[in-house]
Amino acid sequence: MKLTEEDKIKIIELREKGIGYGTIAKQFKVRDTTIERIWYHYEKHGIEGIKHRSKNKKYSTELKLEIINRVFQGESKTFLAAEYNLPGPGTIVL
Repeated sequence: MKLTEEDKIKIIELREKGIGYGTIAKQFKVRDTTIERIWYHYEKHGIEGIKHRSKNKKYSTELKLEIINRVFQGESKTFLAAEYNLPGPGTIVL
């Protein structure tokens, strides 16, 4: 199920009320990790972190090298995607 911006805002509202990842995931028929990722993006970047991003965004060479170096140092792609507000860990391809 593809989550809309409205769905993501509802997810944030539920988390702010203290509802757990698993409960929210069941309600939206997604994995717990999807809810965790949405929440992390929101905590790190605010409402901009959960808004739909246009496709084919260009990233600078410096940013790409910084991210790749951090992957090689052992940081997870999932964490880095959230840290840099990338669409997802699949954006980071080595």
